[in-house]
Amino acid sequence: MGLIAVIYQGVLTKSEHAELCKKNMGESQESMKKFIKDEFKDVKEYFDLKIENVVLKEIRKANGMKNE
Repeated sequence: MGLIAVIYQGVLTKSEHAELCKKNMGESQESMKKFIKDEFKDVKEYFDLKIENVVLKEIRKANGMKNE
């Protein structure tokens, strides 16, 4: 609402508003990209550990050890 009020008062021209919105959109996109990359990294680490756990259990089983 504040942005609309500023535009209505004529402080920002149409091109200034477009530039401001473009800048904000770019920052938002970069923020989302970083968030998604971080989340993907966490998920990958989780599944790597799960797979490693399964492999180790199978190796123990093949060696005749108890699964813990």
